[in-house]
Amino acid sequence: MRRIQPNQELSRKLEIIGSKLELAANDALGQAKEYQGAELIEVLKLITKLYEDVARLKVISEELKQRDCED
Repeated sequence: MRRIQPNQELSRKLEIIGSKLELAANDALGQAKEYQGAELIEVLKLITKLYEDVARLKVISEELKQRDCED
């Protein structure tokens, strides 16, 4: 049985965290319709940051996978 490489394991964990973060952002976006004006803008800014973090996690996860392929 092949042992999972550390980068692979970390990559999977990052993917799970990213998925959960994306679900939270989606939920927040669904609830944002309850806000108006300045409050809505602030909520949308926070949601945007969540999606940016999800994208960063995906990039890091892909980089880790590439490192495992090179080893």
